Amino acid sequence: MQTSNTRPIKQLLTESKLNNLISRAEKLQRLDLRFKLLLPPILAPQVTVANYSVGKLVLQVTHSAWATRLKFLTPEILARCQQEVGLRSISALEVIIRPTVHKPKMSGGLKGKREARKSRTAKEALTNAAQDISDPELSAALKNLAVSAGFDN
Repeated sequence: MQTSNTRPIKQLLTESKLNNLISRAEKLQRLDLRFKLLLPPILAPQVTVANYSVGKLVLQVTHSAWATRLKFLTPEILARCQQEVGLRSISALEVIIRPTVHKPKMSGGLKGKREARKSRTAKEALTNAAQDISDPELSAALKNLAVSAGFDN
């Protein structure tokens, strides 16, 4: 008879190194929530606590403009940290920029097919190519594409 080595996921998470990682992520998330309360309302949604180590808080922003604003406010923010229980150990801020990645629009709901953006320049290029090509079928196809493909103006 073969015994099963299956264990509940909760038990696996608490027994492994993964538990340390989860605990660290939860601490950073709590720190992020507390820290954002010290920021101006317009800046708070743009900042994420990325890490904390030996008095230095690493903050992540999506744009250099937010980083500049945050660096400008650093002395004021550090002074506020000194007044808050649980944030007094923060003595330095490091700001890193991590732009958000925008996914390309998909055409017709099909995965993997990008929606082509067609410009007036592309339309002119197709029209000119159609005029310069001696093959009548290819020329007609290019003209048809230039007319019917729905180019932006």
